[in-house]
Amino acid sequence: MAVAIRQEPQTPNAAFGTLPYVVSGSNALTLPQYQFVIDVQDENKTILTRLRQYPNPSGQCVIDVANIVSDYLSVTPGFVEGPGFMSTGVRGDDTSNKVFRVAFGEEYGTSISSSVTIYNGKGSPGAPGVSGSNQVIYSAVNEPNTTEWDDLRFITGTRMSDNPLGLTQATAVPFDREDFGSISFINNQGNYGGGTVLVGNVVVTVYNAAGGVLKTGSIGTGASKVGNKVDIGVGPRNLGYIDGGWYAVMDGQWDSIDYWKSEVNYTIGGVSGSKTYYYERNKCNYYEYNSEFNFVNRYGAWDFYKVNYPFTQNTAVKRDTWTQPRINYSTTTANAGNDVFRRGEQQYYTSYTDTFSTTTPPLSEDEADFLAQMMESQNVFWTVKQDYGPYKIPEPIVITNSNYTWWTNPRGQKLFQFTFEWTLANQRRART
Repeated sequence: MAVAIRQEPQTPNAAFGTLPYVVSGSNALTLPQYQFVIDVQDENKTILTRLRQYPNPSGQCVIDVANIVSDYLSVTPGFVEGPGFMSTGVRGDDTSNKVFRVAFGEEYGTSISSSVTIYNGKGSPGAPGVSGSNQVIYSAVNEPNTTEWDDLRFITGTRMSDNPLGLTQATAVPFDREDFGSISFINNQGNYGGGTVLVGNVVVTVYNAAGGVLKTGSIGTGASKVGNKVDIGVGPRNLGYIDGGWYAVMDGQWDSIDYWKSEVNYTIGGVSGSKTYYYERNKCNYYEYNSEFNFVNRYGAWDFYKVNYPFTQNTAVKRDTWTQPRINYSTTTANAGNDVFRRGEQQYYTSYTDTFSTTTPPLSEDEADFLAQMMESQNVFWTVKQDYGPYKIPEPIVITNSNYTWWTNPRGQKLFQFTFEWTLANQRRART
């Protein structure tokens, strides 16, 4: 009897959860030094990690590979590509999602002191050769109280986000001229019902206040894109960087823009569909002091949120000093008297820590549920106007809230409010 896989995870799935396999052993279970040999491989069958595990009392191997595959996923590609929220047009993503396969075999010896031989799980010597289906794993979170990853609803052609805003023109998401933002879709991936999701043409249309069209056109397609997810740039800066024509509208005619929409076309199992999302020019007066946040949500996709209230800033200064005598005992001249310009206390190292905070406007329950993901995110960017230039640019930050309250009175609480606190991931240079 060969090694047999009795249970494997569903696919697609989330890396931050559980991905258990149950494997039964062969007739060799009782041989000396018997262990299961497990190879975690990429889609090209390259071995990433090799594990060994003794059978449980029932002669089976139970292993969870979630902690292993999560090490090979990243939501922050290299400098050249930039984070997904800075995507121009439609960009494929193969860093926050990858295809893995797990192969099983066994090893045993002829005695308790002999050397061991690896067998392929089918009775012959060789590398583990009993493998399950390819697993498409996303850098997402699967909470303990769920039995399936929430991608079931994404497979139907919905952005990978819980943001309740932007679904209608009345709830259009506000953007400032320099803001980036993206929406993400699963792509090139089959669902549990058998259909494959393919993101097609994405069309953006920009309107003025009178309802006239300032510009409309395709910004790209998900066809032939790498990976199993696409990031679609929908912010003003994303669109402006497509080409000169889009820049002339999103920057040159910014004050004439009222709102714009993105229509994402797709097919599921050959059946066509589309989803439309809405955005608007931000008319807030706190342009220089409001905050645009881009963050990785629980689905491993970049999300965004605008807070139009001003932020506050505090700076903590740490000064290291040493004290020298007024008399210069190290003089090389004949004069060691008091020097009125000689410092007694000298600063030799000064560092600065800037901390910031802002408070959201009153939120609905759905908005509060959505923003809790930003509070818990490990990857957040803040778009802010810099002192050295007229434009805003995004920079990485660390959310520092140690706790937050988002549900206090189920009967009487109708609105919610968060105060975000953060520091810069790259603090100002210290002085020496």
